[in-house]
Formats: sequence, C-alpha cells, structure tokens
Amino acid sequence: MAAEASGRSDLFGLKQNAAARLPTHDPEVKLQILSYLTRAAASGLDPIAALEGNLVAWFGSNAGAALPPARDSFLSADSRRLASERLVAIHQPSLWPYRPKRLPGELFSSWLWRLSVASRVAPDKFVRNVPGLRLTDIDRDVAPATLERLSQRTGQTTKHLAAGTINPAFDAEDDTDSAAVEAMLLQDGRCLILRNASAYHNKRLCCINYCPLCLRTDQQPYFRRQWRFNFSIVCAAHGCLLHNACEKCAAPVDLLAQRNARRQPHCATCGEKFSKAKITNLPKHKRQQDRVNAMLLYLGTCIPEAERKVHLDALLTAYRPMPGVAISAKANRTPKLNAKHFLTWFGEPLQPEHIKPLSWLAKGASYDVVLKALHQNVDGKLVWRQAAG
Repeated sequence: MAAEASGRSDLFGLKQNAAARLPTHDPEVKLQILSYLTRAAASGLDPIAALEGNLVAWFGSNAGAALPPARDSFLSADSRRLASERLVAIHQPSLWPYRPKRLPGELFSSWLWRLSVASRVAPDKFVRNVPGLRLTDIDRDVAPATLERLSQRTGQTTKHLAAGTINPAFDAEDDTDSAAVEAMLLQDGRCLILRNASAYHNKRLCCINYCPLCLRTDQQPYFRRQWRFNFSIVCAAHGCLLHNACEKCAAPVDLLAQRNARRQPHCATCGEKFSKAKITNLPKHKRQQDRVNAMLLYLGTCIPEAERKVHLDALLTAYRPMPGVAISAKANRTPKLNAKHFLTWFGEPLQPEHIKPLSWLAKGASYDVVLKALHQNVDGKLVWRQAAG
C-alpha cells in the first residue's frame, strides 16, 4: 500500500511539473506526453530533462508563443473586487545540484552519507527528510520506490543504486568482480551481518566492518558492501585486520546517525574518525582471506546452485558468525583453516571434478588469478579452464 501511495504521489508531481512546461492546452496531447514521461521515469531516466529536451521537437520553434504571456501589471480593480491573477506553477529542478555517483562496490548507506555531506546537510537530518524514513537497516530494508525517486534526483539508474543494497530481491547490476559472490551470499542469507530491530539500541551490536587504511587512503572515503559479510575479517587490499566498532568508545558504525556533515566518516557517539583506528597487519590472515575469497568465487560461478549449501554450511560452521563478536576473536580462528585440510572447512564437493581446482585454490590465489582461470562456454556460463587446475 505504501509503495502504491508513493507511486501515485510521484505521478501527481510529474503531472504538475509537466503542466507547467507544456506549451499546449490539448488534453489528448498532454496525456500522450505524460505517458512518455512516465515510461522514461520507470526506465531510470530523468523525465523532466527528457521533457525539456524535446519541447522544440514536439512543438516546433514557435513553441514559446504558446506559453503563458509575461505579466505586465496588476489587473485594475474597483472597490468591490480584489485584483488577482492566475500564477504559473513554479518550475522545480528535477536533478539535485550535488549528486555524487555511487562508487563500484559501495554500500548504499555509504553513498547516502556521501550524498548528504556533498549537500552540506547532517546525515541524520538528510535521511529523515530526503528518503523520508529512518529504517533499522536501510541497506536491507529500503523500498524500491525510494530507489526510483533517488534515481530520478541523482541521474543514476535504479540498478546501479540497488547494487549497493543487501536485498536479494532487487534487480541489481554487477559492478565489481565480487558481485557474483555477494549475490550468492545474499541469496543464502546466513552470511550477512545484520542488525535486527529488537537490538537496534544495543551499543555493542556491530553490523558492518571497515578498514581504517582504506578510509585513510581513499580519495573519497566510502564503505564497501563486502564489509557486511561474515567472511570479511582482513582487508583484501591492505591485509590489515578490519574493525567493526569505534576504537575509542566501542559504539557500532552508523554513518547515517552522524549529526554534522564532515567529509571523514566518524563515530556518531564520540566523534572519533574511523580512519584513526589502529592498523594491525596480518600476512597469514591475508593469505587465508585470499583463499576463502577465491574459493567463494569458484563456488558462485562453477558449482551448481543446488550443490552450494554443503559448502556454505561447512564455512559457517568454521567461522561460527555471531552478532557482536569482535573481529579479533574471529581472526584467531582463521589460521586453523589451512590449505591441507580445505575439505574440512570448505566441504567436500558432490561432484569429484571440483576437488582438483579447489585444492589448487586452497593453496592461495587471488580474484585476478581465478578470473583468468574461468572462461565462458557456448551457453554463456563461466566454467573452469582444465589446464589451470
């Protein structure tokens, strides 16, 4: 019902904007043009920009003559009537002046935070007034209608914005090499770090990890979607231990609770910058993280969906994900997941032909190596190059 009401509201607003611009009073022509604009909005385009760009094509070079005349003066009035004149609706901008593009692999809430900072509005105020909601977990619970409105205001497609969410029901585009793995983990649902409504105010409940070195070196600091999965313990880029809370006060990360528009992400409770957290390099854990990531990529691309559960069951048993568990505690378990006994923690494949490539990956491989070892067959599916294994 809420989505239906939102759709009616969007259509009403589109009619108002179109009526203020259309240089015609023919109701049939107006309906045809409104139908075109509605289809443009549904496809992710900016409908008002499409309207303004086609005015000349639709009405010719004399279209301006059909617009309401300029106001010369007030109408004369006698003592019995008040002078009045019908005003033309104000043209409202269809695109926001500040609209940073969502970065590849960026979490949706991180993009909203950067959007609010670019607009110089405090994130907590921005998320209440612009999307018009305050959800327990906006990355998971944001509505499709909200994505469509944000798409129209920022000039980005709904698929591109949906790629930052953690909702498996959305039609999202693949914008990183790890998108296939993340889509697989989203469908399973057990591998996400979630924040439920009953524990929303629990200051020890952390639902996102982060790398201080990434935030320190990024040209535009942002939070990655992969940081919301249980298997992310060490930064894939820097090999340092991830954090899942403010190092100073132990409060969970909540970008959209920040009360001031600062360019550096900081704790909403104490104001400490997340980039100032301690850097702990873990070379052994980095190799382990690479193995897990590579084998998950193989699992998501080469092993049939019906056979994946046995592997995810084994991995979840090995990692034993629990809400609020410190990252350091998870890291202490990872050295036990060694390459020699990879079938123990990854699970034994139902089809024996997968064992050889998996044993090769368990010795250590990166995403780039795995991607080179994959190729598309005649059906367009990714398969393993036999020579690589």
